[in-house]
Amino acid sequence: MKKTLVTLLALVFVLGIAGTAMAAPANPFVDVPAKHWAYGAVAKLAKAGVVDGYGDGTFRGDRTMTRYEMAQVVAKAMAKSEKADAETKALIDKLAVEFAAELNNLGVRVAKLEKNASNIKLSGDVRLRYIHQDKGTANPAFAQRFRLNAQADINDTTSFYARWVVLNHNAMGTYGQTYTIPDYTTQTSTLTTTATNVLTDANVTVKSFLPNISAKAGRYSLNIGETLGYAGTTGGFDGVEFSWKEGKAAVQLGYADPGATFAYANSDFGSNPAYNPYNNIMYTQLGYKFDDKVKMSAWYMKNQDQGDAAKKLMKVWGVGATWNLNKDWTFVADYWKNSAETVKTIAGKSPVGNVYRLQYGQMKPAVPGSWQAHVEYTKMEAGSNDSAFTGFYTVVTNVKSWDVQYAYTMAKNVTMEAIYQFNMKNAATGNDYYAGNGSNRTRIQFNFMF
Repeated sequence: MKKTLVTLLALVFVLGIAGTAMAAPANPFVDVPAKHWAYGAVAKLAKAGVVDGYGDGTFRGDRTMTRYEMAQVVAKAMAKSEKADAETKALIDKLAVEFAAELNNLGVRVAKLEKNASNIKLSGDVRLRYIHQDKGTANPAFAQRFRLNAQADINDTTSFYARWVVLNHNAMGTYGQTYTIPDYTTQTSTLTTTATNVLTDANVTVKSFLPNISAKAGRYSLNIGETLGYAGTTGGFDGVEFSWKEGKAAVQLGYADPGATFAYANSDFGSNPAYNPYNNIMYTQLGYKFDDKVKMSAWYMKNQDQGDAAKKLMKVWGVGATWNLNKDWTFVADYWKNSAETVKTIAGKSPVGNVYRLQYGQMKPAVPGSWQAHVEYTKMEAGSNDSAFTGFYTVVTNVKSWDVQYAYTMAKNVTMEAIYQFNMKNAATGNDYYAGNGSNRTRIQFNFMF
């Protein structure tokens, strides 16, 4: 036992835990008596997660460690090396070189071999979508999306995040997509462009910009409300945002320019002068979590019209709530109103939007077999929101409708979602949403995350 224990006792000091105030577990291994001279060292190593012993609860210190077992201990030492001093790090580096082959077999990259490697972490997802509505010339339709995310820690308080999105929304049998947006120079004619790809996010976050306040600058996503029915963007906001969190309360405050990413400002009004891009937007959102069951949010957003009366398009306040009824059932709701002058003039009132959702279960991409289902009622009057802002899968502009959704994790990081939106009506007239083309819409999509 002495050879193994002497080696591990040395590691107690290598890892810097010998003097740590750490309560030793009562008899961590049945074959290491409490009175044994090495009991304290073994207990601390077990507590620190450096040694695990065997499945039968024994330590087996009377046998010589194999190189593979020693490599496992070295790997854990490497994971804790950030807290070690220069001399200890040098010792760990020597151990890493000695056991490099075994470490590589364990899937551990030796620090010496990756000293010039980038610290950027990549992730992403692919979505395949099928859409069908009652009738229509573009029916059915397929859509594909690819997103690549990159994140890097610049230092202990500063990080960088970027997201690149490629979209290809096609009608059956077509390739590519051409769509029309307003020409903001003349505000009357239109420009034609083809959707390809875009850098939706590229921002830097400083965690400790001020006490309890983090700052984010660049291009980022904006989520507003509990349902994201009003705003749940995939990037596109160029500006700066400050976030404060203390206890149960949180505050967001930002100033950003959505730019051409969101081209359809109050597009319910067609060629009306309100069909202009949003100018810079200021926004704030307050959140409060009462307990594990109830949380609420309130928000305010206003675009800067810069003296142009025709561009007073956004002056929105809203409230939302999430109520966990029990471990399975959740009720979520949002309500908002747009009292911007131009919108009120055109609509004849301050249009409102509201969403009410009852959900059962919770789908988790990392947990195969997990699922969720919900039923939802939506009513969003013309001018209350913009389709470019919303985070919804369903149609949400100038509409009132019901929808049911089901989501299921087919395998780890592979999910399926089915959405059926029905009884879709024009919020103002009550007629079928797709005039002459029905009032129901189906969407099925598969997501692959990596």
